[in-house]
Amino acid sequence: AVAAAAATAAADREARRRAFLYELNNSGGYYALKEKLKKSVVRIVRETFHKTDEAMIPDGGDRDRLLSDLYVHLTKLAHRSLHGFFYPEPGPEAGTHAARAASGAAKAVGGATEVAGGGPGGFRAPTVPTSEPRLVQLRRLADEMEVAQRWDAAAALHEERLVLAENDAAVWLDYALLLLRAGRGAKAEAALREAISIAPENESALTAYGCLLCARGKEAEAESFLKGAADVSPHSPIAWALVASLYTLQGRDYDAKRAFKHAASLADRPESLRLDLAERLLPLCAETMVETVLQLQLAADRKADENAPGSARARACRAKARLLAHRYAEAEADLQALVAELPTRADLAADLGHSRYFQGKHDAALQAYAAARDRAPHARDSTVLLRMAQLSARAAEAALAGPVQQALWSRARDAALRACKLSPTSSSWLCVGVSCMALSALGEAEEALSEACVLNNRNEAVWAWLCVLTLRLGRVDEANESLKQALRLGLDDPALLTRLGGDYLARGDWPAAEDLLRRASAAGAGAKAARLLADCLAERGRVGDAAEIYEGLLEGHAAAAAQGQGAAGGDEAQAEAAPLPESEERHIRERLARIYAATGRA
Repeated sequence: AVAAAAATAAADREARRRAFLYELNNSGGYYALKEKLKKSVVRIVRETFHKTDEAMIPDGGDRDRLLSDLYVHLTKLAHRSLHGFFYPEPGPEAGTHAARAASGAAKAVGGATEVAGGGPGGFRAPTVPTSEPRLVQLRRLADEMEVAQRWDAAAALHEERLVLAENDAAVWLDYALLLLRAGRGAKAEAALREAISIAPENESALTAYGCLLCARGKEAEAESFLKGAADVSPHSPIAWALVASLYTLQGRDYDAKRAFKHAASLADRPESLRLDLAERLLPLCAETMVETVLQLQLAADRKADENAPGSARARACRAKARLLAHRYAEAEADLQALVAELPTRADLAADLGHSRYFQGKHDAALQAYAAARDRAPHARDSTVLLRMAQLSARAAEAALAGPVQQALWSRARDAALRACKLSPTSSSWLCVGVSCMALSALGEAEEALSEACVLNNRNEAVWAWLCVLTLRLGRVDEANESLKQALRLGLDDPALLTRLGGDYLARGDWPAAEDLLRRASAAGAGAKAARLLADCLAERGRVGDAAEIYEGLLEGHAAAAAQGQGAAGGDEAQAEAAPLPESEERHIRERLARIYAATGRA
């Protein structure tokens, strides 16, 4: 009986297997799955088996062995994934990487722990969302790239979302709005058309497309889309007020009055309808329509008082529109006046910080962010905290070693931990890790960097800092692997490449140091990278090349000193040709003297 039951079970399994394979082939699912996996398999062949192009794929028996090894490797990966799916790791009771990282970092925070964590139990980080849906994960990563204004990376992540959901109008709309914020109107227009073709009654897409057409002077074409949005939501005062604003742009005053009267009849507070509309248009980066609406509001205000400057709310809306349009200097001027006029508005101080941040006015930006936090200590704005942390870390890098530098690193770490609590991102955990490393809390640094890598394993800066850390810990093999990943992902930060080059130079790995320092120079690094490269070349016996670089640095130093460039500019924009620090100049002259003595040059 047992044998018969086993045979029946085996037959059932085989029948299910055949039915499954039939359905895969018949539905096209097999082909779709194969195409989806193709890129991953190619990447594995390149990275694991070191076959970077077709010419390296062997023939005959060697090819069969490669395919066999690849099959075994892929099978192991599949088994590991299936095991993780059906037998997941224990939940919160066993702890997570995030909790461990937060706990370790909290020990370093000391007295600031209670503030960061909101209680005497110390800082507790949110669970890392490793199982979140892929669409959500990609959106989170795209938002993180946008905060850093890495527009190409953000757009690429949105494009990955489109591959997964090409018939989802909301995903196309997200992509279009990102392109609008990046100032890429032509591509945004195409994406909005796609969203509307999928969902012709999507009010947000119709509104965004109509506003974009208005910005391009195509009011006649815009009318059908803005009227369409109003038809989709016939009881929306915002939609009808927008139609009225379009009619004003077209010079159709009678139609504008009728449309606005209808909108006002639908509104709870007709007197603030135009300002409500202007604020609703801000996320669409519709500066043209926002300005039109604000001018109409100002005209209405001046009917009562011909000298009215416009309400603070209207001026704040205009400043925000300019900020979103990347007109940072104009936005800063508007926001400075508003911050002085409305000292309790933390959001205005934060926007003032953003306007300065993107102009490179880092000290002034940090002051504005600090003012925003003082005005609203419990505000849940992780972007402000992250930028405060990054600017404090930048200031610490530039400071002389001592108590002031330590205090700046501590401030950076604390702000980054608070940002992690509100909205954990790869960038915020990276800042925690770098700060802890500077404070010699290497265990906490490693856990924080590991969390950053979990949240985004394509962040080249995280891999670079993992390389710095593991080199310091003497784990050279791990450091080399981390460096390989960072370079594969396109690391091009000149300061970070210079640091890595210096670390490898200190270890005596001349080839790696030279490669990194040449990359740094190509990325626009300054005199320090050039000096380190010359040191590396000298160590490798290429003294002629080294001397040429040293001499060039001294010539640049002399020219900069003669022009007095060392006194020009602030912390935000140090001139590339600024005089060398005294210690650097002395080092270069000593090295040159040795080269001249060894080669008999005068």
